[in-house]
Amino acid sequence: MPKKYNLNTPSGFTNPSPCNKSPELNKIMFYFGECHSKYQLTSSNDKRRRSKILDTIHICCQRTAMEFMNTRRENEGGTESIPINQLKRKPSSIITPDLSSVISIRAGKSRIIGELTGNIFIVFFVDYTLELYDH
Repeated sequence: MPKKYNLNTPSGFTNPSPCNKSPELNKIMFYFGECHSKYQLTSSNDKRRRSKILDTIHICCQRTAMEFMNTRRENEGGTESIPINQLKRKPSSIITPDLSSVISIRAGKSRIIGELTGNIFIVFFVDYTLELYDH
C-alpha cells in the first residue's frame, strides 16, 4: 500500500530562487550524461585512482567558474585548454561545430576532459591512463 504524505505541511526544504545571488549557485557542478562509454568514472579497477578523481571533483565543486578556470594546470584540479583536434577519440555528438577546444582537469595521474558551460562542467572522458592526448 502506498504511503500517504500530507502535502499541506512544510517540508523544511526551500527551493533556491534563481534571482537570489547565492554563492552556492555559482559553484561548479559536474554532469556525466555525455561521458563516453569506454571512459566512465567506473572504467578503472584501481580504487585509489577513482578516489582521486572523486576528491578532485569535490575540490572543483568548491570553486566558482572563475576560480575553476584560473587554477594553474600544475595544481590538483588545475585546468588546461586542449584543441579538439589533438584528442585521439571524438567527443560525443552533442558538441557543436563552434567548439574548438575542451578543458582537461588534473586529477593526480588521471584527467577529466570536458566542456564548461556556465558553471556546469560536461564530462566527455575520464582518462585514467593518459591516452587521449599527448601530455
